[in-house]
Amino acid sequence: MNTSQNFSPILQSLHGRIQFTLLNDIVFHIAMNRSPMVSLRGLISSLLGIPSDDIKRVDILNPIDYSSAAAKETVLDVKVEFNNAERLNIELQTYRDEYWSERSLLYLGRTFDKLSRGNNYSLLVPTTQVSIMTYDLFPEHPEFYAHYLMQNTKNGNVYSGKFRLNVLCLSHENLATKEDIENGLVGWA
Repeated sequence: MNTSQNFSPILQSLHGRIQFTLLNDIVFHIAMNRSPMVSLRGLISSLLGIPSDDIKRVDILNPIDYSSAAAKETVLDVKVEFNNAERLNIELQTYRDEYWSERSLLYLGRTFDKLSRGNNYSLLVPTTQVSIMTYDLFPEHPEFYAHYLMQNTKNGNVYSGKFRLNVLCLSHENLATKEDIENGLVGWA
């Protein structure tokens, strides 16, 4: 099937290197919003190490109004809930930000705290903040894909598995583990 018939003559005439990648916030959002059960489901599967077939439903919690995508107030991260049982916030960070650790904690807290006054705490669902970085967040401890939890500093006992921070460092693909490769993270990187 000739797919060029779906594009305008101007788009059909374009040739050369693509100037924007998934590292561009708007391109990332469009790709994830246009086909959440394909692209976003695949990314969630790779990031969390769960089979994509186990992801039955993906709800985007911050859909983009494409008519105002260039406006400054546009939120340029992807927040999803999948299977009505887990939340994920994915944030691209392509420039060095000395306050990134604090910002990512804020994003995680805001995504986790969705209870209304009087709601039962059992309604809180596991929430993961994923930071996709183009630089080392912790240069003294380079890692391709790091997982952080709240835990006891003396014995390592996890306080709660419902509050997680993951950091994918694109500049350290060479440090990918066998699990990272099997989950398809290297392909996404």
